[in-house]
Amino acid sequence: MRRLVLSRTTWLFFVIVWLAWACFTTRYAMLDDALIHLRYAEFLRSTHLITYDGVHPDYGTSSLLYVSLLAFLRGLTTSPLLPKIVSICAYFGLLASLWSISCRLKTSVWAKRLSVALLIGFLTPMAIRWLTDGMETSLTLLLITWVAILSHKIARAQTTSAWGWFALPVVGAALVLMRIELVMLACLVGLLLCGPQILFSSASRGQAVGRALALLTGTVIVMAVITLRFGHLLPDTALAKSGRPSIVPIFGVIHVTISSFMLGIGTTIIAIASAVIVLRKMTQRGVSKDRFFSWAIANASYWIILVLACVRGQAIQGIRYILWPLVFSSVWNILELEELEREYPAPAPASRSITAFTYAYVLLAILIIPMDAWYGFHAMMGRSKTFLQMRNSGLASLRGETIVAGDVGFISYFSQGNICDVDGLVNGRAVAALPPDLRYQRCAEAKPKALFLTSNQLRSLSSHLSLDDWSQCAVIDFQNVNSHDRHYLMLKKTDQSQLCAEVHQRDAHASGEE
Repeated sequence: MRRLVLSRTTWLFFVIVWLAWACFTTRYAMLDDALIHLRYAEFLRSTHLITYDGVHPDYGTSSLLYVSLLAFLRGLTTSPLLPKIVSICAYFGLLASLWSISCRLKTSVWAKRLSVALLIGFLTPMAIRWLTDGMETSLTLLLITWVAILSHKIARAQTTSAWGWFALPVVGAALVLMRIELVMLACLVGLLLCGPQILFSSASRGQAVGRALALLTGTVIVMAVITLRFGHLLPDTALAKSGRPSIVPIFGVIHVTISSFMLGIGTTIIAIASAVIVLRKMTQRGVSKDRFFSWAIANASYWIILVLACVRGQAIQGIRYILWPLVFSSVWNILELEELEREYPAPAPASRSITAFTYAYVLLAILIIPMDAWYGFHAMMGRSKTFLQMRNSGLASLRGETIVAGDVGFISYFSQGNICDVDGLVNGRAVAALPPDLRYQRCAEAKPKALFLTSNQLRSLSSHLSLDDWSQCAVIDFQNVNSHDRHYLMLKKTDQSQLCAEVHQRDAHASGEE
């Protein structure tokens, strides 16, 4: 036992050193969207409205809970790095939760190996890139992990404690406020809590239905409040990013899974492998039908997300959109494996299959992690440069001016300008519903003072606004895994001299801080 404790302590030391170094090195790496959340949070704190311009209420944020948390914490610091700090804290909380789960597993060797494999994927550079980028992703996964633990524990309990009755509606409300698509998870968890008893057993049926109703009461109340406040349930971002029914989102899911390397590939493998292993053990042990029902519900969310994305033609632009169903299924399956082994102990562990899986996963990690590290740090250091360049470029001289932009987070926060968003994310429901060409036309008619667009966006805008009177002031890359995503800051030739002088003067300062 002493050797085991020392071994855990040693690994924990190396993990802490690794995370401290990686997070410090990439401390300026943030997604553009993180500062969209922060701008919403600042206006929420000052005006008590969800608004991007400080005047007109809109529903352009993907996470009301995250914006509210940032607004609350804004009183502690005015740093633009606040979203980064929050996401790092949530990331550490997620790792601590997964570590705690792994340490508590005593019976099932499969559960132990899968939990360690899951944790490894969340310690890689690409995981640090996606889970400390200033977005709500790590906080969402932390909530999802707790929901998986809570639902697995409460669903099989004969009675519910006072704490459980309090926690269920709070969890139901938190899921909706975190991300609107988590309404689907709330419904699935409700089925987990009451479905097996209703369909297959009369024991504790009233207790089970009460649990589900407690959870869904919180969900329904928040959904009603959102609908009454904004006039609709889905945020403007969901409308702007949707299209016609298509199978294209499936290819998007494949792309973001592969391009996130160990985080995406590893987590997908764990989710699928754990589901298959649980199903196999259930079949071998001859468990009751209610356990099969619970297994099907717990592993349904990922496939439902794929179907809904295809039906809505929803763009899948990053692994963060599909991580939460994978994490929920993985954690639930790992806990179920532990419980199955405790209730139906095997005469002899399947050592060969466990060993084969372990070696295969380690080999996969050895092959993928070097690429994971290269592309992960490449993207994070590129985003760090972008943050510093825009923070130090004297964009405040555009304060109050109309700026046409596609990626609106950095440019709007550091300039405090009035944004005309060609992607339709932050200008209200009516603009989000417009086809792209009409959004460009609207922005051209807004008499902009500056443009912050990619070459493709400039080409689309040129159909409505002559660019002959405009010239390039700065080139800013939004580094991705395999592209620069180059943006051009354009000003009218008659207005550009003062601002461009400040931009060029401060670029050297930004480079020196990297």
